[in-house]
Amino acid sequence: MQNNYSILMSVYNKENCEYFRDSLNSLFNQTLLPSEIVLVHDGPLTEKLYEVIESFKNKKIPIVELKFKENKGLGKALSEGLKKCSFDLVGRMDTDDIAKYNRFEKQVNFLNNNINIDLVSSWVGEFRNSIEDVISIRKVPETMTDIINFVKIRSPVNHPAVMFKKTSVLKAGNYQDFSFNEDYYLWMRMLAGGAQFYNIQENLLYFRISEDVYKRRGGLQYCKKDIALQKEMLKLGLVNTFEMYKNILLRVPVRLIPNRMRKFIYNKFLR
Repeated sequence: MQNNYSILMSVYNKENCEYFRDSLNSLFNQTLLPSEIVLVHDGPLTEKLYEVIESFKNKKIPIVELKFKENKGLGKALSEGLKKCSFDLVGRMDTDDIAKYNRFEKQVNFLNNNINIDLVSSWVGEFRNSIEDVISIRKVPETMTDIINFVKIRSPVNHPAVMFKKTSVLKAGNYQDFSFNEDYYLWMRMLAGGAQFYNIQENLLYFRISEDVYKRRGGLQYCKKDIALQKEMLKLGLVNTFEMYKNILLRVPVRLIPNRMRKFIYNKFLR
């Protein structure tokens, strides 16, 4: 069973080849198969990663490859990859996550039955070693009212679990180079432009988590990008000046505290 939608992925040379294989397997075992996988090589890959890709070629889903000569970052990779997608419905997938077997069937059906919706996401189950051992659920709000309120403080959708209309993303300016927050910045622009979002209130993706996840969300560079993001939110009219400064005061300390404390805050208060 197939439907006209694309999968958009980006891979670079530091990816774990076994995680990548598991991720691709989950796509090839969907109840509603994609018509293509657009795979961006964000710079040269390792031989093992090339071997994984070759092992999935000539099977039931065509793999369309876009190869960069050097690493350009996720924003640029997804921006160029999206332009290569042949269909208006595009599902995002990261190379270390695992899609639930019926994820895309549910999302495609929802978008086909709700033509006013531009983007649909879902909850994700966070796991370490096995999808049988989900340690937390990352929940996101359901309705537009709650999503608009939520975007002021955190990303209102789970990026690895989104499916959107290509035309709606291009209308908002596509993915842009905004380190650490390429997705959040896109959602802000889409919502400010009147796009309609919905989050399915169940787990449709298994999100692989490690200590590196918390480390990547800390440090001075992340602080600077957080502040820049809040300034963009003010320009877009999503927050007022008071809300912008309040968000900065709440977010910056979390970026600067030790990793173990940041991990505690994420798991205790943000799940």
